[in-house]
Amino acid sequence: MEVTVGRLDAVVPETLRFLFDAIKTERGFGSAALSLIEEPVECWCRICSAEFSLDEPVFICPYCGSTRVTVIKGRGVTLTRIEAEVEDESTQYQTGD
Repeated sequence: MEVTVGRLDAVVPETLRFLFDAIKTERGFGSAALSLIEEPVECWCRICSAEFSLDEPVFICPYCGSTRVTVIKGRGVTLTRIEAEVEDESTQYQTGD
């Protein structure tokens, strides 16, 4: 499983890994793996239309000094990829009633 974590959110990657490991063992998915991608914070200035990255949560355009910026990347936790293998091909899955 691959998860993208925005740097602007208060998600600690080490904590997410710890919780994933605890849940996968409890649920019987001991071989499951988690890949975390930290997404940098990118902004767009509504005054001069510049796009720029931020390392700290100081929302000031480095080009014109405006505080009228919009965050365009670096927020949220998104499941970006999941892969699964069937170990026992005789297992049948049924949906519906």
